[in-house]
Amino acid sequence: LYGCVVAALTAISEWHERLAFLQSLLLDHHSEELNLLNKELERIAHEDALTGIANRRSFDDMARKEWDRALRDKQPLSLLLIDVDYFKRFNDFYGHSAGDICLQKIGQALQQSVMRSSDIVARYGGEEFIILLPNTKDAGGIEVATRIIDAVDALNIPHQQSDTHSHVSISVGVSTLVASPNLSIASLIHQADVALYKAKEMGRHQYVVYEELLPKPKSPPEAFASA
Repeated sequence: LYGCVVAALTAISEWHERLAFLQSLLLDHHSEELNLLNKELERIAHEDALTGIANRRSFDDMARKEWDRALRDKQPLSLLLIDVDYFKRFNDFYGHSAGDICLQKIGQALQQSVMRSSDIVARYGGEEFIILLPNTKDAGGIEVATRIIDAVDALNIPHQQSDTHSHVSISVGVSTLVASPNLSIASLIHQADVALYKAKEMGRHQYVVYEELLPKPKSPPEAFASA
């Protein structure tokens, strides 16, 4: 009888241990699924559903962090604001499905045109895109602007309603600032927006640098030689 009781208690103990082990595996499985779900929700929240690149919310978050870093390290930032030329005409003529495909291709072309993982490419809204280049002087911003204009041209997407080309093209506003306490990332975006407006005003399919729109300082008058 004593041996039977011991055997029964041992069996019950082993059953409890197995049950606890199975529960532990189940909890680990649920925890892993929950982590994967959270990561997926985080990705969806920060990714533009149409183009697959960062959305405006994601850009705003990352841009603020980059501005704070640049402010701490006294580094320059360059920003490119991009608009698809005559996109409303494209949508009206080819249809919204074709318009979506066009934006997808442009978004991927822009993403592939940047060279560093720290460069931020995002869809800013509608047919507008934005690129932030940390620790980049004006020459670097101009280089990227030239590269992305060529990249979109290379897509060769037909656009019969454009006044610039027979294919889809972009206009770009470029601005560069050294971060300082009296400015903000909004200052950089505003300057790029002014430059973009000028690029569209001048005929589109080109980039304009904000700093080049500023009045040039006048040269001091030459001193007359004394007699």
